[in-house]
Amino acid sequence: MSEVVIREAQRNSKGIHKSLNDVLENLEFNFYKKKFIAIKLNLCLLRYPETASTTDPLFLEQLLKLIREQNRRARILLLESDATTTLADLLFNYLGFKKLAKKYKAECFNISNASLVKKRIRGLYFKEVMYPRILKKCDCLISHPKLKTHTLTLITCGMKNMFGCLPKKRKASYHKMIDEVIVDCCRLFKPDLTITDGILAMTGRGPINGFPTYFNNIIASRDVLANDVACAKILGFNPRKVKHLRLARGVVGSFKFRVNGRLIKKCDLGGFDKSYYYLNKLRKVIA
Repeated sequence: MSEVVIREAQRNSKGIHKSLNDVLENLEFNFYKKKFIAIKLNLCLLRYPETASTTDPLFLEQLLKLIREQNRRARILLLESDATTTLADLLFNYLGFKKLAKKYKAECFNISNASLVKKRIRGLYFKEVMYPRILKKCDCLISHPKLKTHTLTLITCGMKNMFGCLPKKRKASYHKMIDEVIVDCCRLFKPDLTITDGILAMTGRGPINGFPTYFNNIIASRDVLANDVACAKILGFNPRKVKHLRLARGVVGSFKFRVNGRLIKKCDLGGFDKSYYYLNKLRKVIA
């Protein structure tokens, strides 16, 4: 059975480092023998970490520090791709990730500029997809999302984060079938480990215009679906009402898991008016 580890943590270096180390020990996950580690960040727009929209450099630094404490030689990539409204290279620079990567001998890598190979898949949406060659060499893929609501998919966590591994810039073109595309992405880019930053989460009208809310939680699992089911419960959603989670059941991971820690609902329905969600669903039908 899958395991989801949940630990309380304050938004400071010492607190994150201690809780993150505890999370990894309980998952029996280490980096000693890894040769090529890729960490998928959550950079959607030029938003600073205090907004809870994007990866927090404070958290990421502690993850990189733990990796380097165990493995000084592994190649580490910090991954993001261009999106409809932004360029990954600009975000790497402006949000301080290039400087952080240099400190820990890692690299910022824009998936949209990667060498690609065509890969066939019997997916819910895709029949074939352009796959970044560099990910074929990776022996440890980590999804590192923020815990956020999403007016199109209700939640955005580990699974939705892997949607950003698609190299195409205009990803909004997938929104009409977003749930099916997310499941296909998690089959193509299945993370070995998901570490969700739920310390400063986002409620309300996420994933960009919501409210920064302190939940003070780190949620992690080897099973990305189990991780996201736990996250949905924390945000106050019934996981079976979240379509991409429902579609991923038995395909990407499991709804059944053991909780190591305290899974506490922090709010109801993500703290947002579901009219935004249904309005977006209507727009998808009309488009």
